[in-house]
Amino acid sequence: MRRSVLAVLSLALLAAPCAFAQQLVSVYVTSDNNGFSAPGANDSAIDLQKSLANKKSLRVVNSAQEADVIVRIDSRDSHKEVDGYTSNRTTSDDGRSSTRTTTQNDKTVRNLHATLMAGSYTQALEAQSEMSWRFAADNIAGQIDRWTRENYARLMSQHAAGGNATPPPSAQNSAPPPVQTDEATIHPGMTPDQVTRALGEPQKRVNFGTKSLWTYKGMQVVFDSGKVTDVKF
Repeated sequence: MRRSVLAVLSLALLAAPCAFAQQLVSVYVTSDNNGFSAPGANDSAIDLQKSLANKKSLRVVNSAQEADVIVRIDSRDSHKEVDGYTSNRTTSDDGRSSTRTTTQNDKTVRNLHATLMAGSYTQALEAQSEMSWRFAADNIAGQIDRWTRENYARLMSQHAAGGNATPPPSAQNSAPPPVQTDEATIHPGMTPDQVTRALGEPQKRVNFGTKSLWTYKGMQVVFDSGKVTDVKF
């Protein structure tokens, strides 16, 4: 009887790691945005891959088709901020007068912008660092890790159903056929999806920060922050 009990306990202990093992969330990192990359985006994509590789619940993969989550580095920029003041007092040789000089100290803040994609879901990610671009990438990696933990059940359900993250447009094998229309109306405030439904896929897309320029035969559509702002004929 004792041997039977010990055997059952041994099997239970061996099975425990498997029972509690959690499937890793697959993440694909890219800087490709419709065939273009913003300055420095590829370097930050490499930094982000290294940071994500240190997360125990995540696995970095080499293609969008393998991924549960896709993260695209959209752009990066920097700006100056005031970081205090330094005062110096200069005294004359005879000691009768003095002059105080105040100098403003500036610091450089690095801003990293990315987009997280899982199926039809997208979320903008932003991070700042006064130290380096690598620290900004570490911050983004932390946001991704927290998001995947909070949405783990949904991601695994999608994975079990055979679904993956939506690949970036440039990674798709073929674009959907253009919508044939005899007449189309474009007005300010329309989204890219609305323009695509009205005019079909553009011949060319050029992205710069929050701005995009879509080229069609005989016209160009200008977007800013995902909204139409102008049409050029």
